[in-house]
Amino acid sequence: MSSEDGLWKTMRDKVGVFLCLHRVENSCEKGTPDVAWAGKIPSSASRCSGWLELKHGEWPAKPTTPLNIPKLYLEQVQWQEEWHEAGGKVATLIQVDRDYLFVSPMVLRLIYERRATQSALQQYIIGSKIFPTTQLIKSLILS
Repeated sequence: MSSEDGLWKTMRDKVGVFLCLHRVENSCEKGTPDVAWAGKIPSSASRCSGWLELKHGEWPAKPTTPLNIPKLYLEQVQWQEEWHEAGGKVATLIQVDRDYLFVSPMVLRLIYERRATQSALQQYIIGSKIFPTTQLIKSLILS
């Protein structure tokens, strides 16, 4: 089982009771995110939906070294940028060691270009050690 598979299973088990989640494997369009989601905004009749890419990585030894996500591809970044520009909800959940980061397409671009260090990415951590179910749902809905 890859680390991304483990992240998906954890997310499905923890978040799937609150939101409708569908894993997407799309070989026809490179860059399509891993998960389509939909749900109701709490204390509102409004509903929303979006996309979420799942990634896994390890912090570099030095906090000033850029984060490297080995299986992050340009097509994934471009897909998210296009979707976001059109007004759609899209983001990436990255498990880095025991930290969970929630990043926008703009930040994903910086990671892809190897311009985002551990120090710079600290502000995007939504949880550590324990899967951040509540914070992830809030981040998805508000993104």
